[in-house]
Amino acid sequence: MKGIVFTELIRMIEQQFGEETMDDVFDACELVSGGAYTSVGTYDHKEFLTLVEVLSKHTGLSIVDLTEAYGYFLFFRFQTFMPSFFENQSCVFDFLESVDGTIHVEVKKL
Repeated sequence: MKGIVFTELIRMIEQQFGEETMDDVFDACELVSGGAYTSVGTYDHKEFLTLVEVLSKHTGLSIVDLTEAYGYFLFFRFQTFMPSFFENQSCVFDFLESVDGTIHVEVKKL
């Protein structure tokens, strides 16, 4: 899984729950990477699942609610720093249909 997914999760945790919560979540996880992510790195998707599971336990929010909130957060972040991927897309479903032909091509270049 690309690091940008991790770095944006960290950003969301900091913004919505605070740095202390982020620190508590990372302290409670045993991550092979040590929790040091770069946006262009590649990491085991299991670490992402672990982070969300621990965040759920820490906040009392369900994993479903957290992943939905993260989906909204990430979508709007992508619109902000990758606007060209959203050109000629009339709705989120059009964008999602175009992911494999545009974004995944770019990700493979990394």
